[in-house]
Amino acid sequence: SCTAFAAMEPSVSAEAAILMEKETGRILFEKNIDEKMYPASMTKILTALVALDYFDPAALVTVGTEINSVSLDSSKAGHVRGETLTVENLIRGLIIPSGNDTATVVATAVAKKVENNTNLSYEECENIFSKLMNEKAKELGAKNTHFSNPHGYHADDHYTTARDMALIVSAAM
Repeated sequence: SCTAFAAMEPSVSAEAAILMEKETGRILFEKNIDEKMYPASMTKILTALVALDYFDPAALVTVGTEINSVSLDSSKAGHVRGETLTVENLIRGLIIPSGNDTATVVATAVAKKVENNTNLSYEECENIFSKLMNEKAKELGAKNTHFSNPHGYHADDHYTTARDMALIVSAAM
């Protein structure tokens, strides 16, 4: 056996970064890990986790008018009103093309199920789902995080830290 040493610390251009060992939580590399950052589409990882708390992957969800709430310049998976998908395929729509439209469908389905009310507006669903996201984040140990939407489209009150995001990603993995 032999001992090897890295020549130097890695150079990371991101404002914040973390490399954490999943099994132990030991931090192997860090840069500004407790600084407030905007998670953008990484938000969808927590959206998927919350969805799976309330739905089996084989459950069916029908796309409604909530997809009209997505900004025109958003990334989309291309859903159409009336389309029925499994939750598993909605998770794919969240993660692969980073579908903001998918995130609105997921948030709406979960909120309507939780409230047992199919007549909620998308705004009401987004508020309910954001509350569930924040509860889930805290349950996972995230202490400096606040989510205000399921897709990560910028909002001043939608933020996290590299450390908190590492905890969320670790749970997803």
